[in-house]
Amino acid sequence: MTEKPGIYAIRHIESEKVYVGSASNISKRWHRHRKDLRLGRHPNKHLQAAWTMYGEDAFVFEVLELTNDLDIREQFWMDYMECTNPKKGYNYCPIARSTHGVKRGPESEEYRRRKSLYLKGKCGCGIASPVRRGKDNHQSKLTEETVREIRLLYGEPTPDGKRRPRGSVTYLELANKYGVVQSVIYEAIRGITWKHVK
Repeated sequence: MTEKPGIYAIRHIESEKVYVGSASNISKRWHRHRKDLRLGRHPNKHLQAAWTMYGEDAFVFEVLELTNDLDIREQFWMDYMECTNPKKGYNYCPIARSTHGVKRGPESEEYRRRKSLYLKGKCGCGIASPVRRGKDNHQSKLTEETVREIRLLYGEPTPDGKRRPRGSVTYLELANKYGVVQSVIYEAIRGITWKHVK
């Protein structure tokens, strides 16, 4: 089995029905399929039911093509083998590398770039989606001015960083005063939220 990227098929020998997929590491992907199927937890219920009914020996794993162009070539093989037709295959989704059963139009490079950044956990930093700050965030109960007040009332820590001046208010007192929960006060004071407010 190869560790190269490409397109593969899981074929039921007797019926010739196939499941077509793609992977950046074919060997690793086949190992994952086999593990999930053996444990009865494969996400494709149609393939899982057939595997459970006929057994592992009734299926073969085939490398259809080695390629780096996974989206386009997987789509080609899915269309060619008609694997979304329940009589010919096990795939649910008509779109390659998609978990949705609804066909979409072609995606622009910009859309794909933004989606990639979103899936890498970078959503919310102004790249994949805009940052809503202050009054622009309709869910915020605080404003930039009240955040400044809160920070002023709470006070700066002493030089050792452990204590605040005597008589400083607590998170609970500030939360009650501004009508929010303590975690909102904590995050505003620590700069976890409202980072842009100085």
